[in-house]
Amino acid sequence: MEEDSKELAQAGSYGVKLHFRARGKLDGKGLASILHKSLTLGAEGLGKEGVLLGHVKAIAMTDEGFVKVNIVDLRLGADVVDNIGKKAVENGTINLMAAVAGCSDEDVRKSLERAVSALARQLWVDDDKGDKCANRMLELR
Repeated sequence: MEEDSKELAQAGSYGVKLHFRARGKLDGKGLASILHKSLTLGAEGLGKEGVLLGHVKAIAMTDEGFVKVNIVDLRLGADVVDNIGKKAVENGTINLMAAVAGCSDEDVRKSLERAVSALARQLWVDDDKGDKCANRMLELR
């Protein structure tokens, strides 16, 4: 028997890797706050559609450590792990990913683009190809 859990759940998924630089003073707590607000904005668009969030997740990796933010239910808030603390953050990478039951890949992509647009207002953000996300993503709204 062959199963495709994504197909069975009628789930959509999408992920993107970004490179970022701080626009000013930033520490782990500040980075966690930016990620949390951005992910919540993206997840709210999906939640309004009455779909079941599998997860909406961001993982920021820096030389100083990592920050991980995961949302599985908007009513419960986010699970945040910050091992950077008060150390200054200059740059790093952010992986954004989402899997959502009852939603198409395209809807999940648009949701994460809202999250990237929100990130790009607070961080200098390029995608893995070197494209400036602030300009390209904001044009998609």
